[in-house]
Amino acid sequence: MVETDFFSILSSPAAITAICGSRIYPLVLPTDVQLPAIHYSFVGGSSASTFDTRGSQKYRIEVNCWGETYGDAVTLRAAVATALDGYNSGRIKIQFIQPTDFFDHELLQYRAMVEFYLYTNF
Repeated sequence: MVETDFFSILSSPAAITAICGSRIYPLVLPTDVQLPAIHYSFVGGSSASTFDTRGSQKYRIEVNCWGETYGDAVTLRAAVATALDGYNSGRIKIQFIQPTDFFDHELLQYRAMVEFYLYTNF
């Protein structure tokens, strides 16, 4: 499954785990999680499938890097972008799209988001 493959790709680089450890979550950041941390979601995509073949798949993935400071969030985002942009396993290719910054006024936390395209043909 592409979702479990993506989790493995995201949680493997030492540059990422050195910053956030194993605090990488799909869809929702847990309440009271220690920061920095990551949550990610598949937010769009397209396919070239037919009734006879599965075809190529293009997913848009949003990776949210959270920190108590802006510096923590953008440092984690930089590690994620460096590790994932240009990733190519032969089955999966990942391409950087764009970064966006946010601040959660209720939680007083910074979020540095980065979007990628993930291409696969399985």
